Amino acid sequence: LGGVLTEDMKQVVLAENIEGMAFGPELDAARALVADMKLRADVIVLLAHVGLPHEQFLASAVPGIDLIVGGHTHDSLDAGWLAPDTNTLIVHTGAKARSLGRVDLWIGRETPVAGAEGDCLTRQVIRKTARLIALDTRQYPEDPEALAIIEHYAPEIAAIMDVKIGELTSAAWRAPGYASSMLGNWITNIMVKATKADIAFHNKTG
Repeated sequence: LGGVLTEDMKQVVLAENIEGMAFGPELDAARALVADMKLRADVIVLLAHVGLPHEQFLASAVPGIDLIVGGHTHDSLDAGWLAPDTNTLIVHTGAKARSLGRVDLWIGRETPVAGAEGDCLTRQVIRKTARLIALDTRQYPEDPEALAIIEHYAPEIAAIMDVKIGELTSAAWRAPGYASSMLGNWITNIMVKATKADIAFHNKTG
């Protein structure tokens, strides 16, 4: 089991929150992890928070990964995505606790494999499936401990969030990736007006 984080951390997180940390290329990290894990494990699972397009690239560029549990782009993959050239399975469960993900891996019997230090026994994944399990929170009782925390902060949040500042005449969408969007442009327009600046910009993901 290994993990890979997006190399764009410096663009999406405040500098003081990642002070002293280094973020290298995702591909280099994945290759190093897989090479190391192959020496010690039969089944290789990569936890990746780099986004589905990047994970699909890693699945094809780094052979030997049995499963990538992905995140960052909030995609929902009903049955996962299987890389056609490496047979790596990628799974995503979306966001906001709308679903749980289930993955089943069938592991074969031990078979001898020739290695640099002689024959060794290994067990390989011979079949893999994935599916999403929809969550309907109305089917489950509220957790008293979590509810108490929410009720503690709710009045403070409501005092800010319930203030009406205007009305939308159309959907305020946010574009995927780093593209310009209506919501982002609206926010920066407000920043320009409030500060009387010539230009305003903000973190795409924040």
